[in-house]
Amino acid sequence: MLPAEMLRARVRLLALLVGIVYLTHDVLAQDHRLIPTDDIAYRYIERLQRRGHLAALHPAALPYRYAEVQAALAALDREAMDPVARRWAELLVARLGITSGEGPSRLGAELYAGVNLSDSRRLDPMRPLGDTLHVYEHIGARVFLLHGPFVAQFGARHDLYYDRDPDGLDAVKRLMARGEDTYVGVHTPILSLYLGRFAHHWAPPGATALLLSDNPRSFDALSLRLGGERLSIRSLLGELDSITADGRYTGNAGDDSVRVGSERRFLAAHRFDWRPHENLALSIMESALYSGAGSSLSLKYLNPLLPFFIEVDNAPKNDENNGMIAGQIWLRLGRATLQGQLLIDDLDVLNAKEPSSFALAGTLVYVAAPRLDLGAWLDLVAARTY
Repeated sequence: MLPAEMLRARVRLLALLVGIVYLTHDVLAQDHRLIPTDDIAYRYIERLQRRGHLAALHPAALPYRYAEVQAALAALDREAMDPVARRWAELLVARLGITSGEGPSRLGAELYAGVNLSDSRRLDPMRPLGDTLHVYEHIGARVFLLHGPFVAQFGARHDLYYDRDPDGLDAVKRLMARGEDTYVGVHTPILSLYLGRFAHHWAPPGATALLLSDNPRSFDALSLRLGGERLSIRSLLGELDSITADGRYTGNAGDDSVRVGSERRFLAAHRFDWRPHENLALSIMESALYSGAGSSLSLKYLNPLLPFFIEVDNAPKNDENNGMIAGQIWLRLGRATLQGQLLIDDLDVLNAKEPSSFALAGTLVYVAAPRLDLGAWLDLVAARTY
């Protein structure tokens, strides 16, 4: 293709994307803010999904948008629900609201606060540290602007966790605060694009997510979703904390005082979702963590359709990388809900003596009564998986 033809093709593609956004302007005057993955709303959503409600929401791809949860709530037949489930739906409406049909522009703000009590310095109960009482309070604020399909949100949070919990990596300096849930985004029926800092969780709420989890601190990323409810592609490219050249994670690897130099680290991840039925969701996921002294945002890893599992070690190999591939299933059969993930880090089919690196996680939950769920869970991680 000649340069002039390439330029015309790019202009046509840009015009098409702009047209998609603006043709849906009036239809999409909705709340496209993201619900933080630690919000109490997800507890009610998960309980309702186990009982066959809110089926339009993908059960294992968080975070949700306010608008999609509001639409799912509006579609509920509350008269047909049992009193307990109806009460959960009412609590969700009180927390998130219902689409009000307001104009295309909206400016708002919210404040929140809370406290965590722990007899361990580390909040992770699986890795306790010490046995004295610790009080970790937090307070935060969010200011948002909604206009048609666009959303912009500023968020900041003061949290003692950042400063005192060893997993917080002493991440804050001024006021023990950092930006949280800060992003700009646009959403249409077939395309969703967000740039900023917010947590992702590719599993049901509270369940172990092997490939992409909200367990670590949120990081800055470009997040893309393309498709509809039945078939969709999700892609993410994010910047992680750097590592010193001698292999230490300090949180300050790029500081002038670090004599040995540093390597920048980035995470790219894809997932391909198929929902043949509202009670069945299947996903194939892959990721590549790449790093190097000169590493930066990469067009190769930005491509949502590039298959990492066959591409990451091909020439030109400009970065060190570690690739993973995973599969996920979510299945509801009557009162039982099964979900599981299998992740493969390293599988050597030519050398039988080489140990495999893999992880397996899943849950099985049975709705025994309107107020009672019985469940079991499994987390299995091979020693060399990272």
